[in-house]
Amino acid sequence: MRPEWELMPLEGVGPLRFGMRLAEVVAALPDLTALRRFQADPASRETLGVEFASGPAEPAVRANFVDGRLFCVAADAARGPQVTLWGRRLTGCVPADLERFLGHAHICEVVDVSYGPRGNPGVDGLGLVVRLQEVAERVVTRPVVVGRARADRCTATGKARSRSANGWDACGLRRVDRHPGPRPATRRTGVNDNLSSDQGRSPMAAGP
Repeated sequence: MRPEWELMPLEGVGPLRFGMRLAEVVAALPDLTALRRFQADPASRETLGVEFASGPAEPAVRANFVDGRLFCVAADAARGPQVTLWGRRLTGCVPADLERFLGHAHICEVVDVSYGPRGNPGVDGLGLVVRLQEVAERVVTRPVVVGRARADRCTATGKARSRSANGWDACGLRRVDRHPGPRPATRRTGVNDNLSSDQGRSPMAAGP
């Protein structure tokens, strides 16, 4: 059973609020333990990444801090919380299904969907990037969310109304995070953190 975390665009997700200090995040996640810490951005020693786990070697949530303040949260596709947006789950989904959901919201001008340089779809106005993770020999979705201060960099490329030749299928499936085992509004939101994942690099890297 996964906890359900509602995405509050640009403000936080579940019990976490952007701007929290590490001690506050730890207190807000009593059922998780800090598994490891790492330098999340190779170009910035001030950017700290912390991986929270539900058990030994069972990562569930990754959080990034800059200047001691939380600015980014990612849910593990296999063991992380079920992040929801408008009642729609974002964690561990079939990529094409979630892309259709975002595409429909784009057509209805509820959000403005764009694609990052590695083909990951995102919505700058929600502080959301959808990335891919391999779990039990299949690829599912892994949401990464950021706060208002960095939301203008969710996706660094031009806007796209549908999957393009260099879109999700072309790039995303070649660059996925690997898991070791089985495991109605009609108003357009304000648009505008580019957080993409490469194997061999922290999945919470602060840069593009």
